[in-house]
Amino acid sequence: MSANLNVHWRRPVTDRLDLAVDGWAAYVGPSRLTFDGEGRHRMGDYATARLTMALETTAWRAEAFVTNPLNTEANTFAFGYPFRLPEALTTTPLQPRTIGLRVSVTPFCG
Repeated sequence: MSANLNVHWRRPVTDRLDLAVDGWAAYVGPSRLTFDGEGRHRMGDYATARLTMALETTAWRAEAFVTNPLNTEANTFAFGYPFRLPEALTTTPLQPRTIGLRVSVTPFCG
């Protein structure tokens, strides 16, 4: 089972400047990589999110964001090279909590 929730909110600050807040949360249910009865190769069963707050005009956007705000640790995909599965279990972790700033410009805007 998987589930997603997306939220978007926007309000004008001035005639030419908007405040935008975006957020999403996702849950990926548990699963197994193989069909064996041992259940050794598990993945999923995690939740993560991203929050963004931005100021924007038609010409530019400046935003602050945080991805994986709770710093969730999980295996997103349980192997890297499937032919070595019995001898070497590898994991693909979630991106750790990331906080950042982004500025983008729209060239040639009217």
